[in-house]
Amino acid sequence: MTTDDVATEGTGGAARPAFDDLYRADWHPVVALGWTLTGSRAAAEELAQDAFLDAYRRWDHVGTL
Repeated sequence: MTTDDVATEGTGGAARPAFDDLYRADWHPVVALGWTLTGSRAAAEELAQDAFLDAYRRWDHVGTL
């Protein structure tokens, strides 16, 4: 899933450039952490995807921290 897939949810794309920067900068480290914790690349990618989706949906709050 990409941020385009959820553009109508949460922020509606209003803060999308900031989220996209976060996603590009942190995708690999988040997947690496998940891989370390689970031992599975597939599970790690799914965990990262879920985490970023949750962050995107709550970006109005997360982006202000």
